[in-house]
Amino acid sequence: KNETTNITNNFLIKFFIFLSICAITTCVIINLHTHPEIPWFWVVTFGILYIWVLVCHTILSKQPAFLKILLQIISIMLLLHFTEKISIETWVLPYVYPSISLTILFVLIMILSISSKRNGYVLGFSVIIMILTIVSLLITLLTDYYELLNFINIVLCLLTLIGLFMFGWNAIKEDILKKWHL
Repeated sequence: KNETTNITNNFLIKFFIFLSICAITTCVIINLHTHPEIPWFWVVTFGILYIWVLVCHTILSKQPAFLKILLQIISIMLLLHFTEKISIETWVLPYVYPSISLTILFVLIMILSISSKRNGYVLGFSVIIMILTIVSLLITLLTDYYELLNFINIVLCLLTLIGLFMFGWNAIKEDILKKWHL
C-alpha cells in the first residue's frame, strides 16, 4: 500500500462516519418534531450501526467465518429486538427469530457444501447451530410462542447437527485437537 491509499481510506472512513452522524441527527430532529411519543429514530440508529458492523467486521476484516457469522447473528437480533420494542406487537421471537435461524442454517449448509475448507468450518458451524437450537428450545419452553416455524427450526437444526456429527466427526475431532493442542 502506498500513502495515497491510506489517506484516501482515512478520508472515506471519516466521511462515512460524518454521514452516519448527520443521518442519525436528522432522524432525531424529525422524530422529535413529528411523533415524539414513538422513538423510531432508534431503529435508524441501530440500522446504521448494523451497517458499520456488516461492512467493517464482516466484509472487510480477515476474521474467521465463525466470528463473522456470530457477530452478524448477535447484531441483527439486537437490531430487531430494539425495533420490536418500538412497535406495538410482539413478532421477533415467534416469527423473526425462527426465520433468521433457518436462513443462517441454510447459509451454513451452503458454505459447508461449497467450501474447500469445510473441515475447518465444521466445529464452529456445529457450535453456531447448537446455539440456534438451544435458543429455539428456550423460546418454545419458556414463552407462550409455540409456532410451527419455531418447531420446524428446531427439527431442522437437530437434523443438521446429527448429520454434521455423523459425517463430520473426524473433522470436528481433528479441529478440537488442533485448537486445544491436545
